[in-house]
Amino acid sequence: MSAPALDQVEAWRTEPLLVAADELDRAAEVVALEAASVRRHLDEAMAVGGGAWATTAGSRAEQEARVGVELADDLGAAASTLRSGAAELAAARSRLLDTVARAREQGFVVGPDGEVTSPPAPRPDGALVPPPSELPERVEAAALVETRRVAAEADVHRCLDEVAAVDERLADALVALPLHQTPESAMRAHVARTLELGDPVAALGTVGGAVVAGQTARAVLGMVARGRSLTAYGSLARVGAAGSSEAAAALRSFGEGSRSRPLGKAMGKVFLPLTVVNGVQDAASGGGHDGARGWATRGLGLAGAAGAGAVMLAPVLAPGVVVAGGAAVLAYGAWQAGTYVADHWDQVEAAAEDVTVWAGEQAVGAAGEVQESVAWARDRLDALGDLF
Repeated sequence: MSAPALDQVEAWRTEPLLVAADELDRAAEVVALEAASVRRHLDEAMAVGGGAWATTAGSRAEQEARVGVELADDLGAAASTLRSGAAELAAARSRLLDTVARAREQGFVVGPDGEVTSPPAPRPDGALVPPPSELPERVEAAALVETRRVAAEADVHRCLDEVAAVDERLADALVALPLHQTPESAMRAHVARTLELGDPVAALGTVGGAVVAGQTARAVLGMVARGRSLTAYGSLARVGAAGSSEAAAALRSFGEGSRSRPLGKAMGKVFLPLTVVNGVQDAASGGGHDGARGWATRGLGLAGAAGAGAVMLAPVLAPGVVVAGGAAVLAYGAWQAGTYVADHWDQVEAAAEDVTVWAGEQAVGAAGEVQESVAWARDRLDALGDLF
């Protein structure tokens, strides 16, 4: 683990972590309510249904309600982790900046890597060598300055290492959270349950988008877990700006995905900016929903917009903030998928007599959407793997 540069730490902001924690708490409350609502409405549907469809609906209700409760607990745990991590990171950053300020007050120069140097000692009348009578005093003074310089440099390096350790612990804690809607499995599990239960409700396009959100977040989480996120990406960006064709091409690949896949190229170019736009719109309108669902859409839309912005602005944010941003984008994508499912639940009842045929047709479409999305995400991950 290498310590971050001083200017990087000075640019870090921990406030977005607290904002994300508040949004996660609100989301946890709403998800818990929605889980109970899903079970209640599906129980009501079962009361007027029968046979295989009723059994399928009952199984779905049980699974979705259970996953909803677990996800609510996970979101609460994530919020708690963000708050404690933000406080710890802010304290470590404050100690570092105070230490640097004290060193500068003593006349020392503090470099980006924490190196502390002394300014040249003044020489009377421009003489290169002080008079012999002043030599012992000058030597003693120089030794005292050097002692202070060494102590100041040790303090700065210790604080830089502390900041790096705190940031890595926070990133590891976030990566280790047992979110049941994880970047690795959330949308795959949703599709698997859909096909296994014969449930003909499949959020085709939204599921594909959520897979991309999950894979993007997973890439960010994995990079941060290896302790290479901002430093590597920032260095690469500087190299690309300096004119390296390979670095520039790699950055384009990271941002756009493979150029050989039109869908991947389009999604890669617009995904994060579009998440910001859609998130802000949903934050303002509630996605056209009323009541708790509308407020949940507002909250998650705001978190998703902020999260996408954090991922886009990764070079100027702390790695922990980028992790939070990726998680918020994922949560927003999952919420969009869930609302799509709820909005189209009437198709289940309408197709109850021919559920198998309908589900088969939708499964083909879902497979194509997910394959395109996963392929686009894999292109991005491959590009990252080649670079880092």
